[in-house]
Amino acid sequence: GYAYHRLGRHDRSVPCYRLALQLLRAVGDRVAEADTLTRLGDTHQAAGQPELANQAWSEALAARPGNGTRTARDETLSFT
Repeated sequence: GYAYHRLGRHDRSVPCYRLALQLLRAVGDRVAEADTLTRLGDTHQAAGQPELANQAWSEALAARPGNGTRTARDETLSFT
């Protein structure tokens, strides 16, 4: 997803991130899930979809271990 995002191919980036999220959730990797949700939000923002971006970023905050702590918020927001 990241490579497509960097190339401006947001239409291809989103499905890649969604597949990655399915796999990460299946193995229970919450840190990578939060990072992927943050990047998905970045892709939606770049594609002019701020509502979807905010939804993904909110999910990233909820998924990050230590949810609600300043460190967790700062780590998630540092990707944006």
